[in-house]
Amino acid sequence: MRRVVPWGVLALLVAVALLPALDYRTSDATPVGDGSWRITRYNAVLEVDDEGDLEVTETLIVDVPQEGRGGLARLFDEYDPEAPRSRGVPRRLAAALDGRRAPIEQETGPRGRRRVVTVAPAKTLTAGEHTYVLKYEVADVLRSTGADSSQFARDLVPGTWAQPVDAAELTVRLPAKPSSRVSCTEGAKTCRAQVDGTVVSVTAEGLAPRTPVRIVADLPVAATTADGRQLWPVWLDPVLSRWWWLLALVAAAAAFAGWLGRRIASGTFDHEPTGLPRHDLPEGVDQEQARYLLTGRTQDPAVAPEVERWAKREGYVTAAGPRSLLAVGVVAALVAYVVWLSLLGGLMSVAALVPGAFAAMALPAVLPGTTAKRTNAGRRLAARIKRL
Repeated sequence: MRRVVPWGVLALLVAVALLPALDYRTSDATPVGDGSWRITRYNAVLEVDDEGDLEVTETLIVDVPQEGRGGLARLFDEYDPEAPRSRGVPRRLAAALDGRRAPIEQETGPRGRRRVVTVAPAKTLTAGEHTYVLKYEVADVLRSTGADSSQFARDLVPGTWAQPVDAAELTVRLPAKPSSRVSCTEGAKTCRAQVDGTVVSVTAEGLAPRTPVRIVADLPVAATTADGRQLWPVWLDPVLSRWWWLLALVAAAAAFAGWLGRRIASGTFDHEPTGLPRHDLPEGVDQEQARYLLTGRTQDPAVAPEVERWAKREGYVTAAGPRSLLAVGVVAALVAYVVWLSLLGGLMSVAALVPGAFAAMALPAVLPGTTAKRTNAGRRLAARIKRL
């Protein structure tokens, strides 16, 4: 039982540490921005170069119903289920409002999956129409489907706008002519994509809030491997972090902590009947003392206190159990696990397994019913007795 408990507890701690990844993968995006605004015109030009990098220019004419302060908020989701090891993070962001360069404010959501970009958040707008222009780049947007083929799949209008869109004109310039029919969806229904060589055009009208317009195009070109592509899926970032070398360091630290806890707990007694030799015991050790070093018990309860005092006096055992100083260390490690998990849940929850592994592996030494554990000297003497 004492051998099974630490592994069961460790498995539970690992499962809890994986929860941020589940939350990252399944959480829904909340629409951002002022829902009372209206996007009367949404023009987007997307250009994919030969390296698979995307350059986007989005021009939005927005109808503001009344004067007030607030910017246009655009949400970016870095996780794409169809390309799980590539992070769709926008870079080189630039914006303009009514023909003038505008400041940008960025805010990262929980778990780091979504980023909200707000254009001119402190600007006071008059009622009426205003023109916003947002430019940005995204690396590695082509998904490999073969040695000489790839696929471009993207929401040309993201499904995170809180505002309705009256009309949208969307243009995509691809690095090659699509090798098959371009798929187009508008929310749950299909739409039509016009293809002219390497240019794909889509128009849409009367889009309700949170209605995406998406195309999927198969291309006869190989996808390049981006520098930002990871060894593991992006949705594991909240658990494993984004850097393999940091994960290696944390894994080594957790392994050492687990080994240390197991080493400490290895001095606990098995409480299993063990046959003892009648003769040839080590000098100065009688039958009851030998039995105690092997099982933590004596055959005659009357001599148990005296044998325990002998073992402690000779340095063969030390205090253990729920009331020992070691129990304080195990509890402190579990508290550290909880604290680290709450602080690092969106960055690297697996780091919480450093104190967690120690607590789990040291647990047998503090379970109820345990009063002492063997020291290194006690383990060596017990091993000698077993060999006799």
